[in-house]
Amino acid sequence: MATKRIIALDISTSCMGACFARNGDFIDACYYQPKTTQDAWDRVSDMANWLMDKLKDFQPDVLIIEFPSGVHNNMDTNVKVGFAFGEMLTTFRYWFDYQGLERGQEVVVRPTEVKATGYHKNDFGKAEELIGKKLEWDTKAEKDRLGNMVDAIGVWKAGAKQIEW
Repeated sequence: MATKRIIALDISTSCMGACFARNGDFIDACYYQPKTTQDAWDRVSDMANWLMDKLKDFQPDVLIIEFPSGVHNNMDTNVKVGFAFGEMLTTFRYWFDYQGLERGQEVVVRPTEVKATGYHKNDFGKAEELIGKKLEWDTKAEKDRLGNMVDAIGVWKAGAKQIEW
């Protein structure tokens, strides 16, 4: 079996969770939050730039990304989250094209698949076991950012079953 470097993303317009894995082995998880003073379009652009840096550093073979749920009851928000999804997917594709490499595999998962893994923003227990430390926060905003990171782990777990080995 060939080694696969995997990046999994939980996207939004305010904060993006990311999980890094090699085959079935967890490496790291984090989140990126652009300046909150920017409008949503500029925040998404910032997240795409951050993702490009991570792609250069980690050089993944596979992107696993969560499809936006569209349950925000606000068409404006749904459009912006859809734009963020497209922008991250385009950034992944561009990185391969720019390097002159064959494109990596793209796996799209649904929010229900992520939640079914047990790694999601409403339950940090499994993620704390995997990471090996307790996730702590002082504010609701910080808990929400950590939730995006935990969701990214769930995205990886949900999408790993679909990777072409």
